[in-house]
Amino acid sequence: MADNESSLHSNGTSIVSDFDPEVINKFRKALEELPPTNSFYLKPLVSQDTKGLDDESESITTEYKLVHHEKDKLVIYFTSLRGVRKTYEDCCHIRVILKGLGVKVDERDISMHSGFKEELKELLGKEYARGGLPRVFLGKKYTGGADEIRKMNEDGKLEKLVENCERQKDGGGSVIENGVCEACGDIRFVPCETCSGSCKIYCEAEVN
Repeated sequence: MADNESSLHSNGTSIVSDFDPEVINKFRKALEELPPTNSFYLKPLVSQDTKGLDDESESITTEYKLVHHEKDKLVIYFTSLRGVRKTYEDCCHIRVILKGLGVKVDERDISMHSGFKEELKELLGKEYARGGLPRVFLGKKYTGGADEIRKMNEDGKLEKLVENCERQKDGGGSVIENGVCEACGDIRFVPCETCSGSCKIYCEAEVN
């Protein structure tokens, strides 16, 4: 009896495997369309395409959340030149205040890189002609100069203003130690390896 059942099962499997896949799919679809209460009802299979779309949708949603929870960026444009004593002292003082807030500060020295100067011109527009450094921005929104930052700091408003900024992490690896870069000492510019800083601009053609 057992041999007969085994033989029937083997023959049944062989018969099913010989069916056209399209016929099997149509048969399955017909069973899937039956009411759930029917004993022959089959649950629809979740296709890989649908799963892929779900994953993609989840990825887009996650990306959307990340974009809308992006941290604010605190930027200060200043000069390290000591030509005008008050300007230099203002820049140093405001940099100390901002670093004391415990948030990451993007320091842009316009005396070291003309690109920073052009950025500041574009951000301030006509206001740039009035001069005066430092200038502090929260993203692209102008926050104020030395006097405004000091006033906000004294009133306790500055700390609240930077609540959504990324926090400064101490000891974040061998490159950064206590928030200061070991390579450049937070100057962000190092002498040229070719001229060791003796030339303002290095031109390979002139050397050759």
